[in-house]
Amino acid sequence: MSSTTAYTDFLGGRVTFTQIGTDLVRMTGGFSDGFEDADAEHQIYVGDFPAIALDGVEPPAAKPFEYDFNGVTIEDFTGIVLRVTAGDTIIATSESTIAVD
Repeated sequence: MSSTTAYTDFLGGRVTFTQIGTDLVRMTGGFSDGFEDADAEHQIYVGDFPAIALDGVEPPAAKPFEYDFNGVTIEDFTGIVLRVTAGDTIIATSESTIAVD
């Protein structure tokens, strides 16, 4: 049986990807460390997908977030790297996501 979940831990938190339907994956997460500038434009880059705005930054943390990816499967989110930016600066890069059963 293939996995339905993948995750990575960084910035004092966890980002989890869960297969919700046949072609829908939901990303959920939150960070408790690493943010310094509440006024910067924060984004999360998930592999090669377009950047996603990361709202609710209250240094040193970012509020929990959720985002749905359509037309994909969990395999698209297994073994990928995430990056978080503040403006043009990368503030963190994750280890590759790990699939779990």
